[in-house]
Amino acid sequence: MPAGPLKKRSSKTKKNPSLYCESQLKAKVFVSYRDGVLDPQGQTIYEVLKQHGHDSIHSIRVGKMIEIDLDDMDTNQAKALLEEISDKMLANPITETFRIELP
Repeated sequence: MPAGPLKKRSSKTKKNPSLYCESQLKAKVFVSYRDGVLDPQGQTIYEVLKQHGHDSIHSIRVGKMIEIDLDDMDTNQAKALLEEISDKMLANPITETFRIELP
């Protein structure tokens, strides 16, 4: 799906691309390891917290959250686009799962 024509950016938008965004829809994609997949970053954080006396914590899983600004479009179109890019580019389908959040 084409993003539309490109527009010349001012010096302000070169420093802060979010100022250039004319989107109407802000989506979030949450990517996390599948159950049973080793999470070394989560394990490291868990061990450090235990060493600092936080014994009430039983496990930690680390993931990532990606914010995506989209052109104004139908919610079903946005969900289809986000599922496609999440499955193909944002998450590794073998080791990770993703969840999409739309307003």
